[in-house]
Amino acid sequence: REAAWEAARLAAAARREKARKARLVWRQAAKGYFKAPGFALGQSQCLASEEWEESADELKAVGAEEDCVRFVVLSCEMHPHASPQVLPAAASLSTAFTAPSSGAPRRLVQLVLRSGQRCRATVAPAAGDPSLLETVLGGKEVDRLSVWGGGRDCEGVVLDGSMLDLICPTLAGMQGGGTGGQQPDLEKLATTVRKFRLSRDTNAVEQIFLAHSVMDSSHTKRVITSDAQFTAALSQLGLDLSAAASREYFKHMDLDASGGLDLDEFRRSLTMVSTPLVQWSASLPFASLLGGLLHSCCSALQSDDPLREVSQLGPEQVQVVMGVFAQEAMKLVISALGAAKESFAVLDAMEAKQRGEGNNTKFTTDKMSAGSVEDFHKGLVDIVGLPRPVVDKAMMEEHCLLPGFDAEFTTGNYSVTTSPKKEYEIVLDPSKCPVQDRLDKNKQREIRRLLRAENLKETSLLARKAELSVEEIRAVILYTGPMFVVYNTILRRLPKEDWKRFTGDGINLFPTTIFVLASAVTKIARKMKLPSGMELFRGTGGKMGLPDSFYQADSQGRVGYMEFGFLSTTANKEVAIQYSGVRGGPMPMVLRIVTGSIDRGACIEELSQYPEEAEYLWVPCSFIAPDGHTSVQLVTTGEREVGVVTMVPVRINANLKAETLEELVGGKKQRHLEAFKYQNLETERELLQLAAQAEERLRGDMFRTRKLQLWVREGGDESHLSPGMVSGGNIDFTAVGLVRKLTREAEAVRARHAGLPAAAFHAESGYHALVKEMLRAGSAPRGAMRWWIEDPSNSIEYVMRKTCFELHTLYLAFLWRGVEEASGAERAKRARELCELTELAAGGGGGGGGGARCCILLTLPRAR
Repeated sequence: REAAWEAARLAAAARREKARKARLVWRQAAKGYFKAPGFALGQSQCLASEEWEESADELKAVGAEEDCVRFVVLSCEMHPHASPQVLPAAASLSTAFTAPSSGAPRRLVQLVLRSGQRCRATVAPAAGDPSLLETVLGGKEVDRLSVWGGGRDCEGVVLDGSMLDLICPTLAGMQGGGTGGQQPDLEKLATTVRKFRLSRDTNAVEQIFLAHSVMDSSHTKRVITSDAQFTAALSQLGLDLSAAASREYFKHMDLDASGGLDLDEFRRSLTMVSTPLVQWSASLPFASLLGGLLHSCCSALQSDDPLREVSQLGPEQVQVVMGVFAQEAMKLVISALGAAKESFAVLDAMEAKQRGEGNNTKFTTDKMSAGSVEDFHKGLVDIVGLPRPVVDKAMMEEHCLLPGFDAEFTTGNYSVTTSPKKEYEIVLDPSKCPVQDRLDKNKQREIRRLLRAENLKETSLLARKAELSVEEIRAVILYTGPMFVVYNTILRRLPKEDWKRFTGDGINLFPTTIFVLASAVTKIARKMKLPSGMELFRGTGGKMGLPDSFYQADSQGRVGYMEFGFLSTTANKEVAIQYSGVRGGPMPMVLRIVTGSIDRGACIEELSQYPEEAEYLWVPCSFIAPDGHTSVQLVTTGEREVGVVTMVPVRINANLKAETLEELVGGKKQRHLEAFKYQNLETERELLQLAAQAEERLRGDMFRTRKLQLWVREGGDESHLSPGMVSGGNIDFTAVGLVRKLTREAEAVRARHAGLPAAAFHAESGYHALVKEMLRAGSAPRGAMRWWIEDPSNSIEYVMRKTCFELHTLYLAFLWRGVEEASGAERAKRARELCELTELAAGGGGGGGGGARCCILLTLPRAR
C-alpha cells in the first residue's frame, strides 16, 4: 500500500509538470498571436500549428480546459476596440475538447460572449450559418439565430431568454448533475428574482401584508391570524417554508403572544426567517469577493473613504466588476456544491453499509444532557455547592482523602488509566508519571508535558499576566490531563454510574477544585489577547446529538442549551475533527465558534499537559445557541480514511457569574463590609434626627462650653471634636458634633474589619463574632445619644469623652433602673425597650445577664 501511494504521488507530480509546460506554450503562442497586426482570431495560424495542437492534447489530458477559455477571453480584453469573429475561433478551439462530458466549449462561448459584451464587439455569426455554433454546442439544434440580428455591430449582445438558455447554460446544464441534468426553469428563476425585489420594497411588503391580514378583535390594527396566511405571504416574497417550519416561525415571531402578527412583527420576520439554502448560501464568501473587487476600483489601495470613491462608479464600470464577480461566484458555487455532493455520497454509502451489516443502531444516538436558560442564570454554586476557604488543603482532600479519590478510569483520547489521587500526586511530582502514560494513543512518541505549578508561576508569561495563584495553575494542569473526565462527569452528572463512583454517591463534588479552575479560566480570558471573530472548534465525540432545545424555541422564543461542564475548544480544526467521532461514532460533529470581546475562551496551551491540542477552555454553565446553517464536510483522517463530519456554527455566551478565586473568597468579606456601610449610613441618619430634637436638652446642659486645655487634662480626646467646635481656646459642644463623633467610632470598627484577611470571614466562629461586633457598632451610637437626651444627670462634655460602647452600657443600666422604678404599662414599655437593645426580643443575645433578661420578660403583660 505504501508503494502504491508513492507511485500515485509521483504520477501526479509528473502530470502537474506536463500541464505547467503546456500552459507555458499556450501562453507564449497567445502572447505572440494577440499582438499580431490585423488581429483576426478566426484566421490564426497558431491554431493549426503542430505545437499548439500538441499542447492542447496535454491540457486535455490533465483536464485543463479552463486555460483555453482564459486565453480567448484575454484576447477580447487586450483588444477592446477590435471586432473579432470569435465564434469561428471558438469552434476551432473546441475541436481539442470533443468529449461529450466536457463543458469547456459551452463555457468558452459563455465567457467569450461576456467578454464581447464588455468590449462592445460584435460576437454574433452571420444569420443563417448555424453550423459553427452547432459545432461549439456539440451538435445541439439551433434554429433561432436570426433573433441575434446576425453580423450587426451593436453596443452589446442582445439575446432573448431561449438563446441565453442555449449559449450560456446554467450550472446544472454544464455539470450534467443536480436535478437529473436538467436546466432550471428560467421563468421560475425570474419569478424568484421578482420576489426578492419585492421583499426589499417597503411598500410592496405592506401591500402583501394587507392582502393576507384581517382586523383584530379590537379593530385597531390588522394582523395575520394563521400560519397558513403567514406561509402564503412569505411565499409571495420568495420564502417558501414547509408547514411545520411556518408554524414554528409564526409562534416565534408573535412577540406579544396575541395569536397574530402585526405589520411590525411581519416585517421583522422577513429578516429572521430563513430557509436552509439561504443559510447555506450565506456561508459562502460572496460579500468578501464583491468587497475586494469594488476595493480594486479605488485609486489607492489604502483609500481613506473607499465607499465614497466606489459610489462614483458608472453603470459600465459596475457591469465590468459584476461580470468578474459572476464568473468567480460561479466557481465558488460549483466548488461548494461539488464538495457537498461528494460528502452526501460518502455519507449515504456509510449508512448503506451499516444497514447492509444489520447494524442499524450505529446511527441512532441519544440526546446530550443540557441545561436551560434558568440553569444558566443559577450558575455553578447550584451544581457543586460552595468551595472551602483553605484552597490548597481542600483540593488535596478532594483528590486524595474524600470518597471517590481511588476511582479508576480510562481516558478516551490517549487511553490513560488512572485515578484522582494518582493524577494529583503526578501533578505535584511529575517524576511519578509512568513512561507509557506520556505517549500518544499509538504509544509511539511522548506528547504529555508535565511541569510543576510552582515553576510555571515564575516562568510562564501567561500565569504572570493573569496573576494566577499556584492552586489555579495546578487546577489547569489537572484538567488538561485525564482529570477532565472526572470534573465534567461531576458537572454533567452523566454517566450516572461514573458520577456515583467519582463522588462517593454525591459526597465529594470537588467544589473547591472546580471553582479554582473556573477562576483560572476567567482570569486568563480577561487578560489574554484574542482577536474578536477568531474561529474555534469543538468535536462532540459523535455519540450524542444536540438537545432539542438547540433547534426548537421555548415559550420565550429562546433557542440553545446550557453546557454544564467545562467546554474545551481548539483553534486547530484537525484536532477537533479527531474528537468529532469521525472514526466510528454514529454522529460525527464539530461545533464552529466565533469569539467576541466578552464571550471568549481562555487559551491554556502554555499550561497544558498536551500543548499540541491548542486548547481554548470556557467556564462551566456557558450557553450555546445556533449561529447559522449546519453543513456536512468531507474529511480525511490520519489513516487516509474518508469520513463525513457535520459542521454546526454556534455562538457561546460565557457565564459571567463565574468568579475569580479572589472574588469568591473575598465575596463574603465584601458583602459584610457593604452591609456595615449601609448600617452606618442609617445610624447617622437616625442620630441626626435625634440631634434636631435635642436643642432644648443642649440649652439646659451647663457643661456645653468648656476650656479646651481643661477638658483635655480631664481625659478628653481632641480628635473627638469636630471642626468648628473649638474657637479661641474654648469648646462649644453641639449635638451635631456629638453625632459626628459617634459615627466616626462606628466607622472605625468597619475600617478594622476591612483590614482583616478574607479568610477571617470564612471561619464560622470568627465570622459570628464579626457580625455581632457590626450589630453592636450600629446600636451603641444610638444608645449613647439617647442616654444623653433622656438622662438629665449627665452632660454632653462627659459623653464626648467616652466611647459609644461605654455609653451604650451606661444607657442599658439607665433603662434597667427605669424598669425597676416604673409600674404598670410604663414598666412594660421600658422593659420592651431594654429587650430590643439587648437583642432579647429577637431571640438572641449571648454573654452574661441572661437571668436578668428573663426577669424583664416576666414584667411584660400576659397578652404579650
